[in-house]
Amino acid sequence: MELAKTVTVDEADGNGRLDDGYIFVYNRGAAMEKLIMDGACVVIDVRSREIVSGGLYAISVPGEGVIIRECHAGPGGLLLTPYNKNYPEHLLPWDEFEPKAIVGKVFCSVLNVFG
Repeated sequence: MELAKTVTVDEADGNGRLDDGYIFVYNRGAAMEKLIMDGACVVIDVRSREIVSGGLYAISVPGEGVIIRECHAGPGGLLLTPYNKNYPEHLLPWDEFEPKAIVGKVFCSVLNVFG
């Protein structure tokens, strides 16, 4: 099952560090809409990497880049759930889970509606 790309991490797009412990990226795609809109600036707390079920996390997925998903820890693995129900959930089995893939917990997002 393919994951939708939702975030690009590219220094040329203006993504980067806010201060120690926080980074920001620009959301690309509709997998998290109406919660996080396409083009929104998303602030990620890179110090908060321990998964708490139901939290929003930025996750580095090989071949996909960084995605944002609601995460639910279960006996079979980590369930990555998009907010937009037109996109599929993805179960990442624990034996394939790499803790270093968790970039951090989503702190907030901001969409500039003025321009």
